[in-house]
Amino acid sequence: MMKTDFRREPLYIAILAGLLVLGFFLPSWMRFLLQTAMAGGLVALGVALQMRAGLVNFGQGLYYALGGYAVGMLAAKVGITDIFALLLAAVAVSTVAGVILGLLLSRYREIFFAMLSLAVSMILYGLMVKAAWLGSTDGFNIPSLSYLGWAPSRAVRPDVY
Repeated sequence: MMKTDFRREPLYIAILAGLLVLGFFLPSWMRFLLQTAMAGGLVALGVALQMRAGLVNFGQGLYYALGGYAVGMLAAKVGITDIFALLLAAVAVSTVAGVILGLLLSRYREIFFAMLSLAVSMILYGLMVKAAWLGSTDGFNIPSLSYLGWAPSRAVRPDVY
């Protein structure tokens, strides 16, 4: 059997670009399935990369929660409703937390890294659940968002809940 020197990454990138463009023309149910599959694939890729480095992270929800709470606090308490500003704030808060925790956890490998990442995320979870000013277990509402100053109207449809 002849060995070929064919790199598959450009092919995969082309397929991904094709799926992204195709997403604009698909029905909404198929777009949802495609988005769910791609999100699951992204998570699997991240876990595979970490496992190759000898790491297993059980605290990945921490960064998502920090970004979500940053969006919620800025929207509900400060009054910022522009989605792009809120997304930038979420990325910034998660990045700062990742850098700080990365400096603390970078020395550990294998089960020690896994348990420390889980412990840090559980500490944050306990703080969020107990803090009444964060909404405790009930959370808080986010007002309607705007897109660079444009606030779409919310039409009430009886068939959508």
